[in-house]
Amino acid sequence: MASNAHPAASSSSPRTPKEVDYYLNPTELFRWINYRRWDGARARAQSHPDECDTWIVSRHTNDGRILWRHLPLHLVCMQLEAATVVSDSDDPNTAQSARQIESLIDVLLDSYPEAASSPDDQGMLPLHLLLTKAESEPNERVINLLLTSFPNAVDVQDKFGRTPYDILREQCKDGTSERCRAAFRALKRAR
Repeated sequence: MASNAHPAASSSSPRTPKEVDYYLNPTELFRWINYRRWDGARARAQSHPDECDTWIVSRHTNDGRILWRHLPLHLVCMQLEAATVVSDSDDPNTAQSARQIESLIDVLLDSYPEAASSPDDQGMLPLHLLLTKAESEPNERVINLLLTSFPNAVDVQDKFGRTPYDILREQCKDGTSERCRAAFRALKRAR
């Protein structure tokens, strides 16, 4: 898939991050993600890889402080369909959305692998965000995609001092589901 990657994504020098305002000038990629049109988002990320490293920022109208700041990968990892395993026996639309999201995450990481190591305004990596939505059925495939791009993510603490392992432990309280055990193994392998 390297042929689809943006030339700067494979260079040794990181790109200068870009930032757009959520209300005034969001990217088209953000719009596709915001409207949950995963195939359109994937096509846009492939045709405009420069949008994969563009931060979307929402600021307070009175004082300009940041309310939230995310890359496209952060936004996708916050979706339940990315975070949890969906089987083909579930609702067909949900299963299709989950497959489309996994494909989109592949493209986002190919275009801008540094996104996996980029914390949002809360100090959360995409892996943190993914695991906060994982409930008791974390998606091991997406976890592995993120860890392949940034294995050290397992040791990064958010602004509350939580590592991805801590968040997974919160989400998998009993830790007995096979999906939870697989996710814990994936985090352990990354160390």
